[in-house]
Amino acid sequence: MVNKTQFHHANPQQLIEDKDRYYSELTAMDLMQVPEVINRALSAVMFDEPNELTLLQVNLLDTAKQINLHPSQIEYINSPQAINFLKFRAKRTWFNQEVEDRYINIQSLDGLLERFPEARGDLYQQATQLIINRDLIIFEIAKGIAEAEQRKMTEYDLESARRTWRESLVSSSND
Repeated sequence: MVNKTQFHHANPQQLIEDKDRYYSELTAMDLMQVPEVINRALSAVMFDEPNELTLLQVNLLDTAKQINLHPSQIEYINSPQAINFLKFRAKRTWFNQEVEDRYINIQSLDGLLERFPEARGDLYQQATQLIINRDLIIFEIAKGIAEAEQRKMTEYDLESARRTWRESLVSSSND
């Protein structure tokens, strides 16, 4: 059962009228965070198909009505803000996928901020820190290889360290 007081924007008269109605405890956000919804929004954004977002919104509205979401939640799903949220979430997911690919493939973040200007700030700083930490680990591995052979580090050591790091990443993901 939904605690009707959690809908802070509802007026008191509406709460009285709703006292004998029962609504799902789910929210619009619960629906919009279902992996299938995120993936459909991601596909629509990646392939620049705004009509697909509109169809997704229609599907969400249908689902919301079927599971008896509170009217304020249905109203939100039907709003332009819901479409904006779906786009935002999709772009963030896409950005995170790009960072992960670059992390695994030992690439820089060059050009990523131009593609995803919304990522400015903390999100991009976190991604940059992830890449820096990866590169530091690889450097330490290369340094260890060179020190084990009592010589200065070379590009060969760095390449060897990259392979070692990649292999450790693959083996840890298989566990």
